[in-house]
Amino acid sequence: MRNLASTVCALCAALLLACAAPTPALGQCSGEGIPYLPLDFGSVPVNTTGPLVVGRGILEAGSEPLEVFSISVSGENAEDFSIVFDECSGVVLAPGTTCSVGFTFTPHAAGPRTAVVLVCTSIGLLTSACSGTGVAPPSGIVANLSWDAPGDAPLEPPSNLQATIEVVGSATPPARPAEVTRSKRESDPVTGYNIYMSGQPGVQPGPDTFYTSVPPTQTSVTVPVTSTGSFFVVTAVYGTQESGPSNETNAGLPGPVISKLKVKPSGISATGTGFTPSVQIFVDGIPFSGPAKVNATLTKVRQKGPLVTGQTLGAYKPSGTTIKIIFANSDGSVTRQQAVIP
Repeated sequence: MRNLASTVCALCAALLLACAAPTPALGQCSGEGIPYLPLDFGSVPVNTTGPLVVGRGILEAGSEPLEVFSISVSGENAEDFSIVFDECSGVVLAPGTTCSVGFTFTPHAAGPRTAVVLVCTSIGLLTSACSGTGVAPPSGIVANLSWDAPGDAPLEPPSNLQATIEVVGSATPPARPAEVTRSKRESDPVTGYNIYMSGQPGVQPGPDTFYTSVPPTQTSVTVPVTSTGSFFVVTAVYGTQESGPSNETNAGLPGPVISKLKVKPSGISATGTGFTPSVQIFVDGIPFSGPAKVNATLTKVRQKGPLVTGQTLGAYKPSGTTIKIIFANSDGSVTRQQAVIP
């Protein structure tokens, strides 16, 4: 999934035909099994659930029907790999048809984590090696995010995303729920939520901003806030499709204290305390094309020139229009102001 965040592991019909054998009894699905495509879940912070891996067509019947008895996870770190939903177990697949299974990875310790997916079928035991890496979370600031689940409209995004921050000794998000079930809605069931994070406003969902996924039964999560990211949006995942983003929220550190703000058609200047040398200024979420200038005592900042859209403030909005200004420090701290273009 990530952006549609999906990792599809497909077992081709040719492999099934090549491995065809007399139908085993259910209790005979044992041994090393027939290996097929491995699953790589990437690197995920400890106690954080990674992207929902939706295997669309994880099994495909060849020219003969394929009966799937069961699918399970075994191995050294099996507790880190969960089956979120299973459309294959107990199903007889007609020739040429497929079924799907969804997985998540939640490392409970730092370092390499491994397991094996066991698929007991009428042609024998099929196995898929699972691997992922747990990343130790930093200490410091964490953001507690919460949102409202989408309604019944097709591909509707989550709403009312909110964030609070706190300082902790170890920024470890809470462990996953003990058991996760798939949404029971027949039409466009929500299969999970993706959280995206950026160090700048205007977060766009994508591989570069993806942070973590949570199951459909969870509408809150705690994540570390670092100097590279404190703006968040959440999307809803519907199988292999993804909604647009929710409203954006910020959980950064308290930003600069502004004592005087001046806006002109040619740019913005501010006086205050708490600026960093590389502070950035955004107007309605749009950055300027060039850097801001900060004085040696870090008490004054001035921004001139056009926005990245190529427009000056005077051309961007007419006189008398209210704009939203964000001062974003390199440590993730932000201050929001409103002003009127003269």
